[in-house]
This record gives sequence, C-alpha cells and structure tokens, in this order.
Amino acid sequence: MRSRNSQVHTSSSIFSGIVPGKKWKIFLPRRIIWQKWQDVVGDAVSRQACPWYFSGLDCLVVAVSDNIWMQQLTFQASIILDGLNRHLPSGSKLKEVRFRLADVERVRKNSKPGIATSGLSRSYLRKKTPPPPEALELVDNLQDTELKKILHSLLEKAG
Repeated sequence: MRSRNSQVHTSSSIFSGIVPGKKWKIFLPRRIIWQKWQDVVGDAVSRQACPWYFSGLDCLVVAVSDNIWMQQLTFQASIILDGLNRHLPSGSKLKEVRFRLADVERVRKNSKPGIATSGLSRSYLRKKTPPPPEALELVDNLQDTELKKILHSLLEKAG
C-alpha cells in the first residue's frame, strides 16, 4: 500500500486544484498568441500593437501605440480574431479583440504571455481568499521542492 506522500498526481489534477473551474485549460493554450502575433498581423502592425491581457474569458485586449493605429485595427478586428483563432484549440477560441492606447514597448517589455487575465480590471481591489485546502494538500504531497515552491507561490497570488 502506498503512503500518502508517495501518491502520483498528474499536472491536470494539480492545476484543477489550483485553478477552480478548469479555466487554465482555456488560458494555457492562449500563450501561443504572443508567439504568433507577428505572423498573424504582419511586421508593420506588430511594431505598433501587441497582445496585452485577457478581459474575461473570451476577449483579448491589445495595446496600441496611437489613435490612428487603433482605428485601423478596429476595422480589421475580425480578420485579426480569425487569424489568432486559427492557432488556438476549439476550447480556447477568442470571441472578441479590443484595442487600448498604451505604451506598446512598455507593455511588450513587461508582458508575461498568457499569464495576466486582466490588466485594467482592478482585480487587486478584490478581497484575497485563501487557497482551497485540497489544492494545498495536492501541492504539499509533491516531492519536487522547487515545483512545490512555485505552486505555493501561484496559490498565494491566485487568492
């Protein structure tokens, strides 16, 4: 019989415990958006705009350098959306692309592809909740101390 600490957990079971509702299955594949952005929009647009964050589950917010580019990209939103969705699995398709004025270079420099799910939602104002005990138990049972440390950090930030 296995002891409690020798249980083997799949990454799916660990992420399911950390991120309720399995939203990670939607957002994780979307990291490719940052990699494919230039291929989808071209060199000229990629110099003036870049993916920024996700608003809700289905909307990508794109940082744009100025009003003229923002207007042009708004006209091309459906083409951009189709191009990005071609690279995404069916469960991760986007329904909308929005454009916001921003310092594109700064956004590009500070961006962590696919990690932020909202940049302007003021999520920092919401009350932090402690991680679910089941998630903590799954993480505590891991033998890899580095992975355990990373997952504990994620649990703290997710709360």
